[in-house]
This record gives sequence, C-alpha cells and structure tokens, in this order.
Amino acid sequence: EDSRCLKGALCLSRCRGGQDCATQCFAEYGCKRLDAWLNCTVEKEKCVSVPPQLVDVKQYFETDVPRKLPNFDPASMQGVWYKVRGYNPKYDCYLCQPNTFDYAPGSGVVKADIQLRVPKLKSGGFWQNNVAESLAISAEGERSTFRAKGEIFGLSFDEEWYVLAGDDDFKLVAYKGKNLQDIYEGAFIYTRTPSLAPGVERRARAAAQGSG
Repeated sequence: EDSRCLKGALCLSRCRGGQDCATQCFAEYGCKRLDAWLNCTVEKEKCVSVPPQLVDVKQYFETDVPRKLPNFDPASMQGVWYKVRGYNPKYDCYLCQPNTFDYAPGSGVVKADIQLRVPKLKSGGFWQNNVAESLAISAEGERSTFRAKGEIFGLSFDEEWYVLAGDDDFKLVAYKGKNLQDIYEGAFIYTRTPSLAPGVERRARAAAQGSG
C-alpha cells in the first residue's frame, strides 16, 4: 500500500486541482493510506495550500435554490435505492450505485451508505468505493430536505439535498455542495431497482420538467 500511496500522491500532484484527473488518480491508486495522507496534509495540518474559493459560498447556496417537495417523510428513504440517472458527470454518473439508507423513527438523521464504481480509464476495470454520509433532516421551513456531510478521497464535503419529487418507486433529488477545492451541484434519480422501468422514467421525467 505504500507504493500505491506514493504513486497516487505523484499522480495527484499533476492534476492541479482538476476533479476528473484526481478521480482517475484515485481509481488507479486509491487506498486507505492515500486517503489518510490527504486528510492530514490538506485538511487537518494544511501542509498543502488550497487556493481560496473566489465564489461567495453562502450566496451560492442561497441563490437559485431548487424547490423541495413539502412535508417529505424521511422514513420513505429506508432501505436500498439505486442511483440510475445522473446530471453531473463528475459526481453522479457511475456504474452500479446501490445506496442504503437507515432511518430510526423520530431521529433527526438518516445514515447513508453510498457505493459507486469508478472506471479505470488507463488500466481497465473499476475501483469500488464506499462513502458513509450523515443526512441531517432539515426543518420544513428550511430550503433543503437534508444537510449531508461525508468524506471521499480523504477530504470532507458538505451538501444540501433537495428532494424534488417521488413516490414509492422513485425519488428525484437535486443537490448543491462544497469542499475545500470547489462548489458543485447535480441531480439524480433513485429507484428501487437497478434499472429504470419505462413507467417510472415517464413519471421521473415529468417531475424533472416540472422542477425546471
């Protein structure tokens, strides 16, 4: 794992902050030691400086806020969902994305186990990655449905999730997020099956068009 970590660090040094490049470095050389090294040098000890964000992050989250579904029941997220369609290719569009949610009635938090496969463009195959997220349930009067926190590639992120539409078969979710390097946004469709059934797709498309 030492050699993988070293190769990963050298690979990342050539990316100059490019997310696509960094993702492929992790696909080829990702390991727990590389995660720990990045977390220590970049986030905790700040040995590696990150250029300050030029965007007003507070204003970013307050502008063009997606319109969330009112009175959303977090218990409806319980169990396994599959992310079958995505909007942002940097964050949403990966193969085999089962996401498992665990909600205890009355709790203010939904726990999420996010799985995704990142294709290895250079060597072939894929890198399996698991991300643990904590989704704090927002109050009805707040702009988001959930406030998500997690860590991927050794670095933490904060997101706001907006459930735009859904029923027992699908959920349409938009989000805005930030990390040390960037702000970002995206959207995706969850379904209970690994493939998107035609009837569910029609309902999801209608909901997406209605949400802009």
